[in-house]
Amino acid sequence: MSPTYPPDIQKIKDRGQLIVAMLSRDIIPAVMSDSNGNLFGNDVDLAKAIAKELKVGLTVDRTAQTFNGVVDVVASGKADIGLSSLSRTLVRAEKVRFSRPYVVLRPVLVMNRIAASKYELDGSLARMAVFGGSIGEPRGNSYLEFAKTVSPKATLIEFGDWDETFKALAEGRIVASFRDEIGVRNYLFKYPERSVELSTTAIDNPSMSDGISIAVNSQSLHLLGFINLYLEMNYPTRKAEDLFRIYAQYYKK
Repeated sequence: MSPTYPPDIQKIKDRGQLIVAMLSRDIIPAVMSDSNGNLFGNDVDLAKAIAKELKVGLTVDRTAQTFNGVVDVVASGKADIGLSSLSRTLVRAEKVRFSRPYVVLRPVLVMNRIAASKYELDGSLARMAVFGGSIGEPRGNSYLEFAKTVSPKATLIEFGDWDETFKALAEGRIVASFRDEIGVRNYLFKYPERSVELSTTAIDNPSMSDGISIAVNSQSLHLLGFINLYLEMNYPTRKAEDLFRIYAQYYKK
């Protein structure tokens, strides 16, 4: 007689596939693809490892155009989990459950060099708390909540995406923006010339760290428990410096 499992695990077993939602575009070092369309990277390897432990195959759903879109795919039941450098936010937690963090990143204050000197910004939380200038963030981004908390007196301006936000920052139309370490590294790798106009300061405050976690459908409690135990037993929490070292070759032109 074959063993029976809780419904959320049984569904995956019967299907023979773990369906994982990932962002449609590549993100170094989380999700990357080669010329043949084969996926690799930190999040891909983790997805493969979880599927292997469940003794099923892996199907990747890359229909989501945004990080919030990845969450929506999981919330709708079209995917079992979402793995795509997802930050935990209260808004997203209204739709899905989150695993314990498998990567912990520091927030980075990105500033226009000229404007930052005018406001005497140095990355300290005390100065950011009284900062009354402009902060830009992409619409729907997880750092919108962070910016409102850290700089309640600032004028928050929303943009379409990160490229648009940092372009405005480089041109001096806004003073500052918050983003995680990997996002900043990837942007400056793509646009190295922007390092002339922009300065960066990482915020070393554990209480404000950005926990990157796996999104799980709200009904899949046993799957969430399984994933948390797997992470505890097999996956020491990584930092940005660990990922930069492991995937250093992908940051070379």
